This record gives sequence, C-alpha cells and structure tokens, in this order.
Amino acid sequence: MLTAPPPEVDKTTITVRRLDDFPSLQGPAIIELWHIDVEGAEMMLLRSAKRLFAEKRIRRVMMEWRERTPSDFPIAAEIFAGWTCVTACTGTLYHWEGELGGTCNPMWQSLRDARETGWGKLQAVDVYCVAPGVSNDLGLAVLSIPA
Repeated sequence: MLTAPPPEVDKTTITVRRLDDFPSLQGPAIIELWHIDVEGAEMMLLRSAKRLFAEKRIRRVMMEWRERTPSDFPIAAEIFAGWTCVTACTGTLYHWEGELGGTCNPMWQSLRDARETGWGKLQAVDVYCVAPGVSNDLGLAVLSIPA
C-alpha cells in the first residue's frame, strides 16, 4: 500500500526567556498583580520567576492552576510558602496538598467527575495568592481573604 509523503512543515524558531531575565524587571520593579493563564504551563512560568519570588518582588498572583504531575503541588507549595491563597470564586483557603479541590466552573467539575473514566487531570481551579505582609487592597471585592 502506497502512502503519500508527509506534508512539508514550516519551522519557526521561538526565543524563550525566563521572567527573571526580562530587562524591565532587573531594577526595582514590583509586580503588584501577576495574572497567569497559560493552559497548563503554570509550573514552567512560576519557575521562570524564581529570583523575583526570592526577592519578594511579586506581591499577588491570580492564576488558573492545573497540576500536570503529582510533583507540581510540593513545588507550588514551596513557591507560595507563607502566602495566603484562596479559591478565587469562593474565597476559601487553598492548600497545596496534591488535589485541586473544588472547582467553580461547571465545565471543570464535569471533567473532574470524568477522571474516573480515564479523562485524566483536565481540571483547573482559579487561585488567588497574596504574599506575606501584603494587603489585599486591589479592590477585588469578590475575594474574601481571611485575616
């Protein structure tokens, strides 16, 4: 049986940089609110800002969190150690303990329920985190950060 040769593929070179390496973040810049929605690449992005986290230059993070491997949770727990993190839609404390917990989006809940039928980890939860000593003064009224 003869098959057609594979089609030609255009190749594109993409330059990847760590957030720590951005020239505009080399000075005293502070990130007041970092919104992350990168469709499963959260750990790569968080790791790219290791220096900024260590220097306490990131104050608040809002992200759609999707774990890809069980090892993601301890790494996230280390990054956000001492931070106050909540599930964004309910304001309930979020713990980095290896399960996403409840999700607020009905689509994600139905996918969560489908895990048992082999869909895998397709769920996500929106998490809002505030660094230690930083107030929740951005006017995010839908969130109730416990004191």
